[in-house]
Amino acid sequence: MEKFDVTALGELLIDFTENGQSKQGNPLFEANPGGAPCNVLAMLSKLGNKTAFIGKVGEFCPVKPGKGGGVLYWEKEGKYNAAPGTTGYRWLESEMMLAPGNEENIDRSYYNKLVDD
Repeated sequence: MEKFDVTALGELLIDFTENGQSKQGNPLFEANPGGAPCNVLAMLSKLGNKTAFIGKVGEFCPVKPGKGGGVLYWEKEGKYNAAPGTTGYRWLESEMMLAPGNEENIDRSYYNKLVDD
């Protein structure tokens, strides 16, 4: 059985932090891994500890244009690309959509396209 110095339970999510404006004047957001347990594990790992994570990874929901959200990007070797399957949609963390009345802001065309393909 593998041994760890520290194991954390919790959530892993993406924090969207504003990072400038587009040429059209729209806010640009940067996706940063977050969630307190994972942030602690990341630092402990950098300090040489063997770490493990048990928990939930954030889920995202497509939202209609003009209802907020951000573009999901991934970075590899300094290049940013839209996360596979997310192009053309804006995204919010699913838990944010649980508030009463927010279900009407879900962009159902994303799910319809998945069924049609």
